[in-house]
Amino acid sequence: MSGTEGHGVKGRIDGIRAGLLRGWLWDPSRPDTALTAEILIDGEPLASLPAGRMRGDLQRAGIGDGAHAFELPLPSSLTRRAELRVLLRTRLGESTVAVDERAITGLEAQAITGRLEEPRRGMFVGWAYDPANPARHLQVELRLPGGAAATALADRRRGDLQRAGIGDGSHGFELPFSALPLDGDAEVEVTAVVRDRGAEHVIGTRRIARSVELLCQLGQAALEFGRYEEAAARFGEAGEMDPASPRSHLGFADLHEGRGEAEAAIAALSRAFELDPQDALGRRIDALRRRRTMRDLPEMREWPETLLRPSPAGPRIAVISWDLAHNPLGRAWVLAELAARHGPTEILGPVFPAFGESLWPPLRDSERGIPVFGYAAGSFAAFVNGAVRLVLDHPCDIAWVSKARLPSLFIGLLQRLIHGARLVLDLDDDELAFVGADAPLGLDAFLAGAQAADWTDPYGMRWTQLAQSMIGWADSLTVCNPVLQARHGGIVIRHARDEAAYDPARIDRQAVRAEFGFADTDKVVLFLGTPRRHKGLLEVAEALQALGDPRLVLCVVGTIVDRELRQRLTDFPGLRVTLHPDQPFRRAAELNAMADLVCILQDPDSPIAQSQTPAKLTDALAVGTPVLARAAPPLDDLLPDAIKPGEDLTLALRARLDGGAGAAGTRAFFLEELSYAANAPRAGQALEGARAAAGEVPADFLRLLTHIDRQMPGLIDPALARHLGGTVPASPRVGRLSNLSGGVNIAFFWKQNDSGLYGRRQDMLLQRLEALPSVRRILHIDAPISVDRLEVMSAPKAPSQHRFGAGATLQRFLGLQDRGKVHRRVHLHAGRKDSVLGRSLPPRELFPHSVEAWLRELDMTGNLLAWVCPVVPMFPQVQARLGFSFIVSDVIDDQRQWPMRPSFRAELEANYRDTFRASDLLLANCQPVADWLAEEGFDPLLVPNGMEMHADVESWPVPPSLAGLRRPVIGYAGNLQDRIDWELIASVAEARPDWSVVLIGATPTGGRAAEVMARPNVHAFGVIPYAEATAHIAAFDAAIIPHLHTGLSERMNPLKLYVYRSLGVPVVSTPIANLQDLAEDIRIASGADAFLVALEAALAERRQERRWPDAARMRDLSWESRLETIMARLHEVFDTRKAAA
Repeated sequence: MSGTEGHGVKGRIDGIRAGLLRGWLWDPSRPDTALTAEILIDGEPLASLPAGRMRGDLQRAGIGDGAHAFELPLPSSLTRRAELRVLLRTRLGESTVAVDERAITGLEAQAITGRLEEPRRGMFVGWAYDPANPARHLQVELRLPGGAAATALADRRRGDLQRAGIGDGSHGFELPFSALPLDGDAEVEVTAVVRDRGAEHVIGTRRIARSVELLCQLGQAALEFGRYEEAAARFGEAGEMDPASPRSHLGFADLHEGRGEAEAAIAALSRAFELDPQDALGRRIDALRRRRTMRDLPEMREWPETLLRPSPAGPRIAVISWDLAHNPLGRAWVLAELAARHGPTEILGPVFPAFGESLWPPLRDSERGIPVFGYAAGSFAAFVNGAVRLVLDHPCDIAWVSKARLPSLFIGLLQRLIHGARLVLDLDDDELAFVGADAPLGLDAFLAGAQAADWTDPYGMRWTQLAQSMIGWADSLTVCNPVLQARHGGIVIRHARDEAAYDPARIDRQAVRAEFGFADTDKVVLFLGTPRRHKGLLEVAEALQALGDPRLVLCVVGTIVDRELRQRLTDFPGLRVTLHPDQPFRRAAELNAMADLVCILQDPDSPIAQSQTPAKLTDALAVGTPVLARAAPPLDDLLPDAIKPGEDLTLALRARLDGGAGAAGTRAFFLEELSYAANAPRAGQALEGARAAAGEVPADFLRLLTHIDRQMPGLIDPALARHLGGTVPASPRVGRLSNLSGGVNIAFFWKQNDSGLYGRRQDMLLQRLEALPSVRRILHIDAPISVDRLEVMSAPKAPSQHRFGAGATLQRFLGLQDRGKVHRRVHLHAGRKDSVLGRSLPPRELFPHSVEAWLRELDMTGNLLAWVCPVVPMFPQVQARLGFSFIVSDVIDDQRQWPMRPSFRAELEANYRDTFRASDLLLANCQPVADWLAEEGFDPLLVPNGMEMHADVESWPVPPSLAGLRRPVIGYAGNLQDRIDWELIASVAEARPDWSVVLIGATPTGGRAAEVMARPNVHAFGVIPYAEATAHIAAFDAAIIPHLHTGLSERMNPLKLYVYRSLGVPVVSTPIANLQDLAEDIRIASGADAFLVALEAALAERRQERRWPDAARMRDLSWESRLETIMARLHEVFDTRKAAA
């Protein structure tokens, strides 16, 4: 029987797993009852037990509530048998019912099993399982016919394996295609093998054909290591193979991002999005666009004039819009058209990504007789730097600032500061109403309430409140209506229009109506502009619906960004509503002429409506189209018959449409008050008034610039700062290195947050620099770190090295680690939280400012030397702000050899380049690094790692953690996360079970490392601070360097080698690069067998006596000697530079 039924009872013997006989038993007629399972082996009763264990797979299969499983431990006498005949039965009343019977394999006779499955997403996928040891995770080797191989640990948890009873399900494996040297051209067979007790178990084979997935995986692997040409070739082949696949375009996007080519990356992503329009791709495109605009030094952009017309002689005029990408540009355009009648005119302004990426579409798509210049302002620093560059490139005599907003006023005031321009300020709205503020903020109040949120948007509420207090700084004022004139004074410049362009005689009204699908009999009610809720669109729609006239059409021209408003407009039953996107400026006249009625129904209770004259009122009046508007103070002198409070809108609409009330304004009124001809003289009056003013730079503007320089995330570019009249200090902000004989201050930058923990090269050199009589003070700075990262590091379950680092970082932040000449600091910056221990935290971008502040607090700005260990995050920005006159860069290893995301690689390589270019002396810790620097055109000094000289090592006590271990002790101290040959360590531990293998360092979690560390004779101690670690190392009988040969190991100089030998411990190493200093003093072995032989020899030596290198050799290799070499070259370079100055 197999899965049989007796009297309706169902059940199954599943098999033996982990020494347990597993199965289930269930009676559908009594679904909640746990039956009693009786187990017979070879006909002999073995046990009776309740089938009441819960199993998720049974519950999902509808076997009652799932609580109908059983597990029976089997004695070893049974599990050793090759085959067992098992019968499952149960009792129903007086009857015994046989439910299932089968022959199963004994536990120890079960062979290792597994499968190499169909590849997925560029990964080899499968599983491997040892039934005799269910908790064991097998090592799977994937082989190519030529002998190349790669390994994966089968330790991934998979639900399907768990449901199938494959242990606890954690026996899956994945390995990327790129792990094997596939060429992507020829089909190849891959074999999956598990080695066990000298035998090999083949668990599957697969033929891997050339495919888009394979080619893209190989391209991505090349990208991770910076091999861009190889990656480009792979992605190109993938694109040719399947042009309809987005995969190659995604690969090219990563490639371009790694090279810093934002435009090309966006183009590639856009093509991928066309082929596969996923939201995630759209978000990535948006993120790239935002990042592109956040550069502190944005590129200048130009939208040249498309209509060439002569400029009159006169002052150079710059009309400044606070944003070029949306409708504030409309008013600026009117001012520019009027200004152009009095002198050469340009429009200037920023483009904020929140509003668009290019010129406001209605103007971009129209013919323009005035050039427009701007830049993308994706961050506050980009806004400020772009503003200075824009003003330097486009000087003017008069800056006509449109609207009292910080962006436009800031640019206008820069024109005054840099070029002595006069400033006209135009007010056409109550800007406070737009940001929901009640009152202006003077500079003192603004600075008193300064907050991190200020640096998000220069057009935000507090900046707009400040801008209102700056209105009085203008040399003259213009306003758009009498209401604003009564409030602020100034000359009224209407929302004017060109009388020639708006001549009704030039417009073919019927042709325009036909273009938009309107018949002669239709009554077109037009809304033209930026559709918003407060503008009465919904009320107009309701009134038109109530009229019930099929001839009525509501025509909305203007892109609706409010989705709910758009939906509601299209949901009025029985009402024709047509929606159209933004139209070019040049079409405003004909669009208004097309209409039978133009509606301007601003909310009379809105604060905005109390001072705003809608520009579209002029458009309608210019062509004689009737206007229906609600009464508001700014319309009183333009539209006397506007709808009064309480007047019925439906009746008013009917009256206007039936001709009962004509348009209040006529063509004659337009020509008299609203035309360019009428307003140009007024503009000339305002411009002349400004030219006659003194034009002094307000002191508060200089104070504002100082505040921006000190508090703004990011930097004002030093080359631009020089043009700000001395208000912003230009680089250098610190004193020069004037002599090396005494009083030297050192700003020492470390690239990580582990100072003092591991006894690294920088720790050793720092100690010896402090001991130099010529050194006055050292400011030692760890890498910037966020409070979020600090919280993760300090969590109770965090690795020991993280907890050590978190404690030290917090002490640095609080200034509690200062000792002797060394003052230790760290830039702890805001993340999700913005404070710690009650102290507010700055943003990351203020790291350069923090360095400057620390140097000033410690009186270290004079005779200053910078010492940097690349890659230090943001060091190029620190240098840009402070301008160190002399920089020593100690290049420790080559971080480019790490696999990493292309975007991170681009940042890392740019940091390397910028740091190297700024450096006066470059040090290399090994020959390959020196060769790399030489290839880049530098003259590096090769200074390998050194030895610390110890006294009385023989008398040091053995640490308690080692005292109880079985001898000999084979030890390793260092980074266990990377480049470790775990198979070699496993071989040593397995071949010599009586040896103790001790590992000191940050321990990896999971994978092969976890398996090796779980061996009974392997002892992983985790991170031990350097002072204690040396005592442990001194107690080793032999020390090992079991490193793999990788690109990273080729470009590093293993400091542990010097530590081991400085303590007299014999060393065995794999054949890696950069062992030259002590190669003849240690044993180098390749392969497990040779390594064991070398260890045996090392132990024999150690049993005789502790042996150190030759005393003279140790002195040559000492850190003191290394620093002497560095200082000698430092003096040489410094003297040469000084002589040449």
